[in-house]
Amino acid sequence: MVCRCEEVGRAELVGAARTRQAVGTRSLKLATRVGLGPCQGRICARNAAELVGDPGLADGFARRPIAAPVRLGELAEDPAAGAAPGTAEG
Repeated sequence: MVCRCEEVGRAELVGAARTRQAVGTRSLKLATRVGLGPCQGRICARNAAELVGDPGLADGFARRPIAAPVRLGELAEDPAAGAAPGTAEG
């Protein structure tokens, strides 16, 4: 197992690199979902890059902040509802 988050195995990764000519970071992610899990490639990027024969690819995986779960209720909250009366937001 190369990518534990997305359950991508070695055979799938190497097969995609050969048959689909997935040579770049973006094409590997689209073809196999490697590096798209919660760790955003922080755990599997080096191994994935080494397996496809281009160690420089690992740099393209870790440029995103770590994914953090957000509850739907937090997204639905009205930020102005928590403002004190008489303030500019209220």
